[in-house]
Amino acid sequence: MCAVGAFVLASDARATAPAFPGVITTTLPSSDEDLPIPDNGSLVTVLPSELAGVVVDVDVTLDITHPTADQLDVYLVAPSGRTVTLTTDNGQQNDDVFADTTFDDQATGTPSAPNVRNLTYTNAVATGPVQPEGALSALVGESAAGPWALVVVDDSGGSTGILHGWSLTISTLSSLPPAAAPADFEGDGGNVPDNNVDGLASTLDVSGLGSRLLAVSATVLSGVYFDERGRAFYKALRDQEPLADIGHSIHVYWVERPWWPT
Repeated sequence: MCAVGAFVLASDARATAPAFPGVITTTLPSSDEDLPIPDNGSLVTVLPSELAGVVVDVDVTLDITHPTADQLDVYLVAPSGRTVTLTTDNGQQNDDVFADTTFDDQATGTPSAPNVRNLTYTNAVATGPVQPEGALSALVGESAAGPWALVVVDDSGGSTGILHGWSLTISTLSSLPPAAAPADFEGDGGNVPDNNVDGLASTLDVSGLGSRLLAVSATVLSGVYFDERGRAFYKALRDQEPLADIGHSIHVYWVERPWWPT
């Protein structure tokens, strides 16, 4: 669960699948092509998978042409029913910015900001690889087999678009490696500067663990709890870099408080 408005950055993210021994990566193209997106309506397209094992990484590539990008809401639904938000109301009034987009937790976004919510958009220029609005790593450990669905919503009237095609690139293992008992670490805080895009950086040293990271939860005592099981820490670390070689920094830019932790 990630609080709205809390951004966490981690170093050394790259657009590659995690390097667990035995990982198999497969691209599944959808047979659905050139589907009209109803004006102020929605479409659902289903992609069956017979892949064995569990998910350790998933990327979504789609080709949508639409003259008003911020009318689009796009979601991926796993066979279990778990849903990841890829984009909602992003892209401003630009044409066809999702005409060649890969939603990838490890996308660097260079030279723009990496996430679809704060990407720098250019009219009629596709985003290329971009981080989704919600972390696709929420699907880690899910069964890869079954029907996957892409849901595309046009949430305003006045213009229509076309889903020309889409595909999934899924990396699987026969099962997830066993996890060690969780370890807790604490760091110092500080004052978040007002109206300052640099925000506050709080560095936390992590030591005494193994070389592979399965999940991280971070509690920010400003009143927001967020579980970055994928994007941020997990995304940067699951490439199997030794933990001692990676910096661990939490950058809080601004925070809304949907609830206060007990």
